[in-house]
Amino acid sequence: MKDKFMAIIFYIVSLLLLLALINFGYYYIFLGVLDFRDGLIGLIAMDIVLLLLAVYGIIMIKNIFKMIEIEKEHMIREINYKNLEEINKSLRIQRHDFLNNIQVIYGLLNINMPDEAIKYIQEMFKELKKFENIFRTKSIAVNALLNSKYSIAKIKNIDMRFDVKTALEYLDLMPHEITQILGNVIDNAIEAVETCGEKVVCIGIYEDDINYHFSVYNKGSFIPDDIIEHIFDYGFSTKGREGRGIGLYTAKSLLAARNGSIEAVNLDDGVEFRIHVEKHHPVQHNKMPKEGEGK
Repeated sequence: MKDKFMAIIFYIVSLLLLLALINFGYYYIFLGVLDFRDGLIGLIAMDIVLLLLAVYGIIMIKNIFKMIEIEKEHMIREINYKNLEEINKSLRIQRHDFLNNIQVIYGLLNINMPDEAIKYIQEMFKELKKFENIFRTKSIAVNALLNSKYSIAKIKNIDMRFDVKTALEYLDLMPHEITQILGNVIDNAIEAVETCGEKVVCIGIYEDDINYHFSVYNKGSFIPDDIIEHIFDYGFSTKGREGRGIGLYTAKSLLAARNGSIEAVNLDDGVEFRIHVEKHHPVQHNKMPKEGEGK
């Protein structure tokens, strides 16, 4: 990506140098340093070359930006595919756990140990209580995403906690947009705590009169100031691997298109990403008065 932008800059600089050379030529003709006839013919030829190069440059730059858009779309599709894969994996894990739990309960009852079966069921209910908070929203996409991330965190022995205080009834984002935004931020938090001694990720969702607010906190070291300023730049990554550096940029771009914002904040014991999205209240049309009303 940087190579493409460097090619554009080099091409523009070359055109500017050629234009400067032509201007100097006209200046020297005006001073009489160059022969008027021969110099003018040469400069006209250079003008034609400059015009052709400018036209070619416009076409080239247009094609380069088109390629960049195609690359971005391809990366976004990969992110969506990854999210769908995780949701599918989460469902398989839950199905497997459910069957195992049923087998354990059946086994305890079969050997006449009802008290142990009840204790086991009570432990199951404690685990299921965590999901009550996840499924408080009316956004199926958000519910599925949080569910899948929780399953992944569980496999990696990460303590993922939820504090959901809104139904997201007026969320002005398409399902694939909110999963890209929230999914990328949660993935970063999971990755950040994988090597930490205390693996804690906290996800909060709440609202005020104007905005919905999402917070994703991970315990651990803070982000250096020279990095935190650039983490939302296109292609920026501290991992140095191909295909990285698009997630947070995509999240910021999607939010900016909806008057939303995202920021990373260093706290005393970790990092918190804060996402703000404007509510989209449906237009309230005036109802037509019924016959006999308003008279």
